[in-house]
Amino acid sequence: MKRQSEAQCCQEDGQRQTRQKMDSEAAAGSASGAGQRHEGDGPFVASTFANVPAEEQIARLLGKCSGQKPGFEHALLRRTQSLSEDIEGAARDLLPANTPALYPRKWANGATAPPKEGVELKFMQFNVLADGLSGEDPDKGGFNAVPPQSLDWQFRRLNLIREIFRQGVWPDIISMQEVDHYHDWFSPILSQLGYAGEFVPKPNSPCKKTAPDSGLEDGCALFWRTDTVGMKQIETLNFNRHTDEGCPCPSGQKSNQVAILAKLQVRGAAPVVVAVTHLMAEKTFEGERARSYQMAELIDRLETFQLPCIVGLDMNAEPPESPGAKYAAKAYPLATSKV
Repeated sequence: MKRQSEAQCCQEDGQRQTRQKMDSEAAAGSASGAGQRHEGDGPFVASTFANVPAEEQIARLLGKCSGQKPGFEHALLRRTQSLSEDIEGAARDLLPANTPALYPRKWANGATAPPKEGVELKFMQFNVLADGLSGEDPDKGGFNAVPPQSLDWQFRRLNLIREIFRQGVWPDIISMQEVDHYHDWFSPILSQLGYAGEFVPKPNSPCKKTAPDSGLEDGCALFWRTDTVGMKQIETLNFNRHTDEGCPCPSGQKSNQVAILAKLQVRGAAPVVVAVTHLMAEKTFEGERARSYQMAELIDRLETFQLPCIVGLDMNAEPPESPGAKYAAKAYPLATSKV
């Protein structure tokens, strides 16, 4: 019960912080005319859409899903491919009519085909791009070579939900990186769709530098579909800082990278261990060396479970065959050598 009450307090704090941020943005928009269509603003701007609170947007989305067919009062009563398509369609209906199509993607390895044996498990890996990092600082990645309106969180958060459900497949497990709206968006909407979740923020999220007044901090998140997957054990990991020789620093210093490790019971199958992480981003020899140490630390911890493992991660690493690489690949070969 202690863990549950702490999580509830954390959720309330996150919702309060984000609501304050949205209120301040709305006030600024009223003063400056933000949200109104102007010449050259692009196709996404919609004044009726600009300042819709997250709770209202979630209610609209679920209302559309449950109301599309008579006889169903709630979307959870129709956990089928058609429901998945309904969620995507409902989210699309809430966006401006001329919103561009999402980038074409598909599930790998024929995930929609029935398994030849065993139990089919649908696993989604998704770096969602932290709101606090998007379009803020060109020197730190920037993510600003797109129409500015497409990075607006109130627009993009619905597109992220579309992306999760648009393939006509209902993921059993969702692995996410760069999540900085866990408490006010992803957890509230996915919990109403039958998912449970866990979140661990980075100790010193770069969002604190690029968006210092937002209250946002990014980290890793794991969601599992509660009617197909049960939680047996969960823990979080803050990777060590390492010496050049690969040993943990004697002072016990920790890095800014984190992970979630969970022992999950898939219905009708043996337990599996799922890990979610986001390795160091620095694109240098030193950064690659640190990634390889973090990957080794994660593998060492996974091996203690003595169970099949699934790892969802943004490795930030060069594959061995990458042309023109400035440093040798270390993390990727280490990870794949353990498969």
